[in-house]
Amino acid sequence: EDVTTVNLEAVAANKKATILVTQINNGNLSIVSNTGTAVINLQPGLNEIEILVTAENGVSNVYKVTISK
Repeated sequence: EDVTTVNLEAVAANKKATILVTQINNGNLSIVSNTGTAVINLQPGLNEIEILVTAENGVSNVYKVTISK
């Protein structure tokens, strides 16, 4: 069976943090979700997903996930 989507749920340790999920396909960046919950549409090849978590004090961390289809 060909998988076409992946469900992603990112949860911050601190409830006051914000989460932004983006996907990069063929060099194009698109915002998938600003809530941390997203359905990622998979394209053939590498699918790069970045999760930007920003704390209440403005400090940010980026987490990267790569899914190969």
